[in-house]
Amino acid sequence: MELILVRHTRVAIKDICYGFADVELADTFEKEKDEVLKKIDSSNAVVFSSTSSRCTKLAKYISEDFKTDARIKELNFGNWELKKWDDLSDPEFDVWMNDYINYRCPNGESLLDMKSRVEDFYKDIISKNHEKVIVVTHGGVIRLFNHLINEVPLDKIFDIKIEYGDVVKFTI
Repeated sequence: MELILVRHTRVAIKDICYGFADVELADTFEKEKDEVLKKIDSSNAVVFSSTSSRCTKLAKYISEDFKTDARIKELNFGNWELKKWDDLSDPEFDVWMNDYINYRCPNGESLLDMKSRVEDFYKDIISKNHEKVIVVTHGGVIRLFNHLINEVPLDKIFDIKIEYGDVVKFTI
């Protein structure tokens, strides 16, 4: 199976904690979308998208017949969603920063929680024996796919640079 992971394009906000929150895309979307489309061939592909509008907006240009799946959403930051990173003074924030793999954000999730849902999605698409799958998703999800496929240790996945509009391909 050819697995093509596409990160959504640039968002309109900066220095804000967002994961599950639905945020607007930057006004550069049209140009960035065209650049992404040049990098992929969607013929004969099954296309999935995170339920976040920043992903579905791009997915509809890849295929009008895409499916959404909440398991490939970004990390749920819970109480910290849509707050400025610099304003996060919650004592639990420091605890999470020191152990984001295991520690859950208040009313959110840990990286292990996110890994569990992404892995469930991955096992589902593998079991279907598709020839080509395109997934429009988020940087954190793409890093977790690297963990699952290439066995990158969880504490090293953020060493992997994933830019807005990046396309990452795997052969499974």
